[in-house]
Amino acid sequence: MHIRNSAKAIIINDDKILLTKNQDNEGYFYLYPGGGQEYHETLHDALLRECIEEIGQKVEIGALLHIREYIGKNHEHASFDFNMHQVEYYFVCHLMDGINNHKKPTNPDSHQVGIEWICV
Repeated sequence: MHIRNSAKAIIINDDKILLTKNQDNEGYFYLYPGGGQEYHETLHDALLRECIEEIGQKVEIGALLHIREYIGKNHEHASFDFNMHQVEYYFVCHLMDGINNHKKPTNPDSHQVGIEWICV
């Protein structure tokens, strides 16, 4: 088992946060845009790539705001996440092309059904 790094974007505008909307057999759930760091890729490069893949836009990456360590065996989804160990890095980000420039994701995650601005 290895530890996986993940970079996530916190994108806020007018008291709303941009999240990916996902669906599985339990229903809808929301996630911060972003994902796993690939070999030889910096966290910033991973986040830039993942935002284009999941929200279809380039982002400007700001300050590191939060780090979360997820160990699957300690959570409610331990039955299928038991061997998952991930460190997530959350960065404040801004959309490069503005909030009204709607583009389609280039490579959304398997459960992703869209993106939504959610009130905070």
